Amino acid sequence: DLEEIAIVNIAWCSTLGNQYPKAMLSHCFEKHTLAWIKELDPNKVILSGTNTHGFSDVIQRSIPKVEIYPGYHYAHRPNTAARANERVADIRSQLKIST
Repeated sequence: DLEEIAIVNIAWCSTLGNQYPKAMLSHCFEKHTLAWIKELDPNKVILSGTNTHGFSDVIQRSIPKVEIYPGYHYAHRPNTAARANERVADIRSQLKIST
Protein backbone atom coordinates (compact mmCIF):
# COMPACT_ATOMS: atom_id res chain seq x y z
CA ASP A 1 0.00 0.00 0.00
CA LEU A 2 1.65 3.25 -1.10
CA GLU A 3 0.26 5.10 1.90
CA GLU A 4 2.28 2.72 4.07
CA ILE A 5 5.63 3.51 2.40
CA ALA A 6 8.05 6.22 3.44
CA ILE A 7 11.31 7.11 1.74
CA VAL A 8 13.95 8.82 3.84
CA ASN A 9 17.25 9.94 2.35
CA ILE A 10 20.42 9.60 4.42
CA ALA A 11 22.42 11.97 2.24
CA TRP A 12 20.97 15.42 2.78
CA CYS A 13 23.95 16.94 1.07
CA SER A 14 26.87 15.83 -1.07
CA THR A 15 30.33 16.98 -1.88
CA LEU A 16 31.57 18.64 -5.03
CA GLY A 17 31.14 16.10 -7.81
CA ASN A 18 28.09 14.53 -6.15
CA GLN A 19 30.11 12.21 -3.91
CA TYR A 20 28.83 10.69 -0.67
CA PRO A 21 31.79 9.97 1.63
CA LYS A 22 31.22 7.80 4.69
CA ALA A 23 31.90 10.65 7.16
CA MET A 24 29.24 12.85 5.53
CA LEU A 25 26.70 10.02 5.47
CA SER A 26 27.37 9.26 9.15
CA HIS A 27 26.96 12.91 10.10
CA CYS A 28 23.68 13.24 8.20
CA PHE A 29 22.39 9.93 9.54
CA GLU A 30 23.07 10.88 13.16
CA LYS A 31 21.82 14.45 12.76
CA HIS A 32 18.65 13.79 10.76
CA THR A 33 17.84 10.33 9.48
CA LEU A 34 17.85 8.24 12.66
CA ALA A 35 15.28 10.54 14.27
CA TRP A 36 13.01 10.16 11.23
CA ILE A 37 13.36 6.39 11.30
CA LYS A 38 12.54 6.27 15.02
CA GLU A 39 9.49 8.48 14.47
CA LEU A 40 8.24 6.35 11.58
CA ASP A 41 8.85 3.13 13.58
CA PRO A 42 8.88 0.91 10.47
CA ASN A 43 8.54 -2.85 10.26
CA LYS A 44 10.91 -3.03 7.29
CA VAL A 45 13.80 -0.89 6.08
CA ILE A 46 15.49 -1.24 2.72
CA LEU A 47 18.97 0.24 2.75
CA SER A 48 19.54 1.37 -0.81
CA GLY A 49 23.18 1.31 -1.85
CA THR A 50 26.21 -0.32 -0.29
CA ASN A 51 27.21 2.95 1.41
CA THR A 52 24.07 2.69 3.56
CA HIS A 53 24.45 -0.95 4.61
CA GLY A 54 26.66 0.01 7.57
CA PHE A 55 23.71 1.71 9.27
CA SER A 56 21.82 -1.54 9.81
CA ASP A 57 23.24 -2.13 13.32
CA VAL A 58 22.26 1.27 14.71
CA ILE A 59 18.79 0.99 13.16
CA GLN A 60 18.38 -2.51 14.60
CA ARG A 61 19.41 -1.28 18.07
CA SER A 62 16.96 1.62 17.83
CA ILE A 63 14.04 -0.48 16.55
CA PRO A 64 14.63 -4.13 17.55
CA LYS A 65 11.56 -5.44 15.67
CA VAL A 66 12.62 -3.99 12.31
CA GLU A 67 13.60 -6.22 9.41
CA ILE A 68 16.47 -4.74 7.42
CA TYR A 69 17.13 -5.53 3.76
CA PRO A 70 20.38 -4.35 2.15
CA GLY A 71 19.76 -3.48 -1.47
CA TYR A 72 21.34 -1.88 -4.48
CA HIS A 73 21.34 1.88 -4.95
CA TYR A 74 18.21 2.89 -6.83
CA ALA A 75 20.33 4.22 -9.70
CA HIS A 76 22.40 1.02 -10.01
CA ARG A 77 20.84 -0.44 -13.08
CA PRO A 78 21.57 -3.95 -14.35
CA ASN A 79 22.80 -4.21 -17.91
CA THR A 80 20.09 -6.63 -19.10
CA ALA A 81 16.37 -7.04 -18.62
CA ALA A 82 16.97 -10.56 -17.32
CA ARG A 83 19.29 -9.27 -14.54
CA ALA A 84 16.76 -6.55 -13.67
CA ASN A 85 14.00 -9.15 -13.39
CA GLU A 86 16.24 -11.30 -11.18
CA ARG A 87 16.77 -8.36 -8.81
CA VAL A 88 13.07 -7.58 -8.67
CA ALA A 89 12.27 -11.24 -7.95
CA ASP A 90 14.92 -11.33 -5.22
CA ILE A 91 13.56 -8.22 -3.51
CA ARG A 92 9.97 -9.47 -3.77
CA SER A 93 11.06 -12.76 -2.24
CA GLN A 94 12.88 -11.08 0.65
CA LEU A 95 9.92 -8.84 1.38
CA LYS A 96 7.45 -11.70 0.89
CA ILE A 97 5.58 -9.86 -1.87
CA SER A 98 3.74 -12.02 -4.39
CA THR A 99 3.88 -11.19 -8.07
